[in-house]
Amino acid sequence: MLIEHLIIALKLFMSVIIRDKPEWVIRDEQERSIYEENIRETIDAIKDAFEDKGGVPLERKVQELKREKRRQIIEESNLNVINAATTIP
Repeated sequence: MLIEHLIIALKLFMSVIIRDKPEWVIRDEQERSIYEENIRETIDAIKDAFEDKGGVPLERKVQELKREKRRQIIEESNLNVINAATTIP
């Protein structure tokens, strides 16, 4: 029983001394986070400038095309239902 307590105390002591991540990993993660945030801000600024000049972002064009495709599918399916209903003898 004493040995178990000593092992637990040793584990607690070592958990305080030995960190989960080395200092250089923590620094690298922080630098990467700042870098990624700067990239996001730059992309947003470029996107805003593009829109200010009258440009339409590609993602908006894609969304519009998807909506139009959905409308076409719904209209075609409605026409198919109407045609099927009118051709039944």
